[in-house]
Amino acid sequence: MAKCGKHGCAWAGAAAGLAGGLAGSLAMGWAHAALAKAVGAETHGGPQDSTVLAAEALVGPLSPAGKKIAAPVVHFAFGALMGAAYGAAAAKARPVAAAGGLAFGAALYAGAHAVALPKLRLAESPLDRPLAAEAVEFAAHLVYGAVAEGVRRAVAATLSWE
Repeated sequence: MAKCGKHGCAWAGAAAGLAGGLAGSLAMGWAHAALAKAVGAETHGGPQDSTVLAAEALVGPLSPAGKKIAAPVVHFAFGALMGAAYGAAAAKARPVAAAGGLAFGAALYAGAHAVALPKLRLAESPLDRPLAAEAVEFAAHLVYGAVAEGVRRAVAATLSWE
């Protein structure tokens, strides 16, 4: 492992985590679509999508074309930021990554999807949604966490950070 300065490992971990977060966001989107189709669950999208509502909370009303752009921008930006925070934490405390990213994905599901989004009125409570839809959401978050950790670990190893 490379020697890091007082904060160097955290910054290197954040960079690796950011890459992992972007890859995890992409994989999560694919997993969500495939799983929703497989179980016949409702999918997110449209004008009430939480990513669109978040974008509109930041910049104001969006046109239909703006909503199509805003949704993936918010999704990938949030995924990248969460990945960076996770990468920094994993670089400083190895047990953070002990579950191969699954605990990270589950924590994001619980903290962001199940608690923060409903509290911010950007999404319905999971308790008000069909169980199949929430199972898809949870599984997609686990995919995000696993892919984010795999990419984070690969980037860190390639660049000799771990």
